Amino acid sequence: MREVREETGLVLTAPEFVGPLFRREAVFAFDGAVIDSVEFFFAAACERFEPAPSGWTELERRTLDEMRWCTPEEIRDLPDPVYPAALADLIPDVRAALAAGTAPDEPVAID
Repeated sequence: MREVREETGLVLTAPEFVGPLFRREAVFAFDGAVIDSVEFFFAAACERFEPAPSGWTELERRTLDEMRWCTPEEIRDLPDPVYPAALADLIPDVRAALAAGTAPDEPVAID
């Protein structure tokens, strides 16, 4: 909830989230450091809104170029990498989980 608010300005409550749906382990270089992360992905339905990145850190302001709404097809056509790489392919599972209001017993591992 905190991360969504800080990065988009959208305020959500715990009951609005479904998940975790997915889990990703990644090791990558970023901003001069090696990051070893375990990420959990949740979903929440919301009306379209204009993101307000007022909670971005200095590092986020320096390294992020834009935020925008994308269809799965538009995600596939983006010129820059998107992480997780299979994001566009995960959208049907996200929509199904939101419609059902439930997540799997264990988050699905993704790359």
